Amino acid sequence: RKAGMTIVASAMEAARLRLRPILMTSFAFIVGLLPLTWANGGSALGNRSIGTGALGGMLTGVLLGIFVIPVFYVIFQHLQESIGRKQKKRVKVIHPKGIAFAE
Repeated sequence: RKAGMTIVASAMEAARLRLRPILMTSFAFIVGLLPLTWANGGSALGNRSIGTGALGGMLTGVLLGIFVIPVFYVIFQHLQESIGRKQKKRVKVIHPKGIAFAE
């Protein structure tokens, strides 16, 4: 954003740069959970439920991290910039040393 890019362009660039590391670490963890979800034996039900819950949570987190978080970034960055512009207009310098006071 500091390089002069628009909000959407900076969000797209950040998402593109982070996509591969997010997918690699997440899928490595998910593949590591597969034996837990396919467990056999005496405590298989507990292992399967833990593995299935962790796998579902990881998939949900990956999808949120890839698709939803950049959208929220664009929304909140736009709000922050529009509110910041409004507040800068209201500030007046009334002290001789240049200290700004709001109305």
